[in-house]
Amino acid sequence: MRHIFIALLTITFLVSSGCSSAFAQDTSTDTTRREKVQTQAQERKANVQERRETVASKAAERKANIQERREAIASKAAERRDLIKDRIAEHREKIASRTAQLKERVAAFKDKRKATVVERVNTVLNKINENRTAAMDRHLAKMGELLDKLADRVASKGEEGKDTTEADAAIVSAQAAIDAAQAAVDAQAVKDYTINVSTESAAKADAKTARDALHTDLQAVHKLVADAKQAVSAAIRTAATTLGGIGDGNTN
Repeated sequence: MRHIFIALLTITFLVSSGCSSAFAQDTSTDTTRREKVQTQAQERKANVQERRETVASKAAERKANIQERREAIASKAAERRDLIKDRIAEHREKIASRTAQLKERVAAFKDKRKATVVERVNTVLNKINENRTAAMDRHLAKMGELLDKLADRVASKGEEGKDTTEADAAIVSAQAAIDAAQAAVDAQAVKDYTINVSTESAAKADAKTARDALHTDLQAVHKLVADAKQAVSAAIRTAATTLGGIGDGNTN
């Protein structure tokens, strides 16, 4: 009996030791697993934070670029206004001088009715040019404002993590079209269409020459303004299609 009792105790001890060893191994495995999970969670958190910082950095860069662009445009616009103001003042003086010379020339016409018509047409031509260029200038200013709003919306989409590469390129292209049209309008605004009367008999033909020149020049400038409007519209469409909508922007 004593031998049997000792054998049972030995078996019990061995089984107990085995269970304790297995339990220790299981505990160690659970600890390792938890540490691994914690490490992975920390890595994911770090990656999320890194992505957020990258998005924030890009957003800040876009904002800085937009602000820089606006300041450059504002500065350029101010310089243009001062320059064009001086040029228009000189232009009006030149027109007044040439108009006075024209009046002296037509005053010698035997056909006073023809002289009156020539003077009236001369006044109308320069007035048409002044009005048309002023209107085109206003249209371009509105396009510039619209493009600025679009740039803001695109920047907002960029802050949300959207890829704005195509939209940004379209905005740059539209701005270039506006700049080209603005330069043409500024140049057109200071053109002189005073009729150059050679003789009384050729006065009608001289008036037609001036009128045709004005018509041709205005058409060319208007095309550039129309091209600028199309470029702005294209930028809006590009932003809308590549960014999933950008608001209620339009070119009207």
